[in-house]
Amino acid sequence: MASQASLLLQKQLKNPVDGFSAGLVDENNIFEWSVTIIGPPDTLYEGGFFNAIMSFPPNYPNSPPTVKFTTEIWHPNVYPDGRVCISILHPPGDDPNGYGLQVSAGCRSIHPNDESPANVEAAGVHPTKDSSVMKRPLKCLFYQARHISILTLYGDIRPHLRRNPSPSPTKSVYLHILEPPSQSFTIRNGKSIKSTIEELFSAQLTLRNKISLVTTIASKLSPVQRTLFEDTCFGPWLKVRHPGGDAMLTHLWLQTMTSDLPESIKRGNEEIWFHFPPVYTCFGREEFCLITGLRFGHDDVGRYTSHITRPSWLSRVFPELSMEKMNLHVDDLTRLLNKKDGFTLMDDVDVVRVCLLVLLHVGFLGREARQPISKDLILLVEDLNAWNLFPWGSYLWKATWNKLSSAFDDRKSLRGDGSKYTLSGFIWAFKIWIFEAFPDMQTYALKTLNDISRAIFWKRKRRLLIWEELLRYTTINDEANTPLQRLTPTEAELATDWWQASKRFFDGMDDE
Repeated sequence: MASQASLLLQKQLKNPVDGFSAGLVDENNIFEWSVTIIGPPDTLYEGGFFNAIMSFPPNYPNSPPTVKFTTEIWHPNVYPDGRVCISILHPPGDDPNGYGLQVSAGCRSIHPNDESPANVEAAGVHPTKDSSVMKRPLKCLFYQARHISILTLYGDIRPHLRRNPSPSPTKSVYLHILEPPSQSFTIRNGKSIKSTIEELFSAQLTLRNKISLVTTIASKLSPVQRTLFEDTCFGPWLKVRHPGGDAMLTHLWLQTMTSDLPESIKRGNEEIWFHFPPVYTCFGREEFCLITGLRFGHDDVGRYTSHITRPSWLSRVFPELSMEKMNLHVDDLTRLLNKKDGFTLMDDVDVVRVCLLVLLHVGFLGREARQPISKDLILLVEDLNAWNLFPWGSYLWKATWNKLSSAFDDRKSLRGDGSKYTLSGFIWAFKIWIFEAFPDMQTYALKTLNDISRAIFWKRKRRLLIWEELLRYTTINDEANTPLQRLTPTEAELATDWWQASKRFFDGMDDE
């Protein structure tokens, strides 16, 4: 029976009903789902996002699951502790099939049944009752699809219901009760905007950096070549488990950028601050360093190549190119990587050199095909020891900081939903910072090990589904989900050479 239940649940998990998204609480346990129910349109819950846990019995579908909201919700058929009491959760009659889909649809369209309530108080103030029951103030967070407004209701609730009617009993739901958050923040240029969801807009963001390229590189390397690559400072990146870019998440977070900080926060050099009312959180050089495990320092390439007079590898790999001009381009490298037998006759170390340059320019920086490879970098990769000593953290951060901090500057086309724009730089590291700093994001990604570097050990748990599902993360209402203001190094990170050298650089000391 358990095997039958597992197969059915796997099928239903892949085909959720509209307005309902689901993932597994534990990827090894198909019987416990973490779900998000999106408030149905034309109801008082429209645009709301309500989290719950669905637990299925081993003999499913012959017995129903249990459902418990983890988001506080005010409804006659939801117990104060979040447990749901509706008829389709009772033992089955003639047709036990499809509980998972029935329950998800049913929870989304609960018609309040106040004849046998789970929450007596909620049933007592149901708006179909005599309005005299409502003679007390309620602070209600009333969600609409792209807007939050705080309503303080005194006396009769009916005037509000007439302005926002619930058109059919089968879609009736009730109000989510909680305290309102802080209501203002500013964007990077200091221009004040309202802290309402209606100010946030979806857009089609294209991220040029392609971390997924590490999979291609790993598949092309022979065992000897892989060992050589793993010995370089980029070697750990072959282990990346979550190469997706999640552009929609990045776009939403960028809209919370602020330059208006309270006096208690002192902005440091090259820091990007974000406001998630009521808290502020920072993505800066130290965060980037801890995420990537790449050293910061003075990134003058010439300091590391003064002993190199000629890049001999270039004449071996690309004999047709002029050694004087060194006019190598990104697509010269990618064509060689993607060629079926491109590495067959090459020296093992030269293969590693090509892969390092490809990963840097395409995987990390997101450079376009016809962009030239810097002559300094062509020289630097000649000496892999110098390559490993170079402060790649500073080099990559500079490109990333410039793109992130000015993401919305001078973009007249970004006027609202449907806009399109592109970002280069190591933006993927910014996504991993979101996972690190925001506990709520562990709904989507799981850190498999607390090891170095942090970015490598994040694994996708479930897909980021829709824009509306992400909007609820822009306001912090739960102390347990408050983001970290700053990332701090672990004991293991404090002991590393790259962190110690980076910290000296951050503190204004010579990194040599």
